[in-house]
Amino acid sequence: MTAPTAAEPVARSQEARDVVLARHGRAALRAAFPTPPTTVEEVRVAAEELLDEPLDIIVSQPLGRTLPSAAWIQLTTGSSIIWVDRRTSPLHRIALIAHEFGHIFNHDRPVPVARRVARHRLDVLAATARAARLSDAEITAIVGRCGEEYAPGSEAWTRERAAEITGRFLVHRLLQAPEGLGYVLHTL
Repeated sequence: MTAPTAAEPVARSQEARDVVLARHGRAALRAAFPTPPTTVEEVRVAAEELLDEPLDIIVSQPLGRTLPSAAWIQLTTGSSIIWVDRRTSPLHRIALIAHEFGHIFNHDRPVPVARRVARHRLDVLAATARAARLSDAEITAIVGRCGEEYAPGSEAWTRERAAEITGRFLVHRLLQAPEGLGYVLHTL
């Protein structure tokens, strides 16, 4: 039998945190959806009700490469936007939007920004990717390997992890829609 490595206690600790986050995420979704949603629109309407403000989903192609592939932006005008990069596949869009909904149903609240500031933040991310001369494939590979941009265990990292777990549960519910996967993807 080999001695445990330094990473093993961290992994066990992460597993324990994930169990708590999963329990919280399931409870949040059960509270919002007594019966599982079958469309992204049903989820959007429930999120609007929870936020008590209009929420639009915008799927568009940015002028340049953009990191991240999706973002929830709460505007100072009293409305929110979930933006998703059109260059992602329809199934990936569902996962990205579900992650952003995870933030909403977990009661995270971003700092509201003016529409021009939100556009500027997306432009800065695109410029950073262009300056580094990264291809879309390289960006995807880097993000996939690095995960969240926050230190593991930090409050921001925990919020992102909770949104990811809640988003996965939401995707699972959407993909179990009686109408089938094609219907769910067509609703986006």
